Amino acid sequence: MTNRAVLTEIEESDEWRALANCKGIDTNIFFPSASDTEGIARAKEFCKRCRVKRECLEYAISHEGTRATPGEDLGIYGGLGYDERRLFARRRSSGRG
Repeated sequence: MTNRAVLTEIEESDEWRALANCKGIDTNIFFPSASDTEGIARAKEFCKRCRVKRECLEYAISHEGTRATPGEDLGIYGGLGYDERRLFARRRSSGRG
């Protein structure tokens, strides 16, 4: 399955969200300030145990820059921050990741 097919499949179904560890919690945990290293580590640790981490990461990458809420792209999705997701996406598209 190609990356585009995976993204299309994820975009067509939000069912994965119902399985997420973060369902029903205050999502502010995933938007720590850049200087809050403990908060960033706490959010990433929370994601580490999530069974839909991959779907969340794919969702974040496919919707980068399209969100209505300012700063929403800067959160932790799928265990990665904004810069980490961009690097991951670049490496994957170049065949290095």
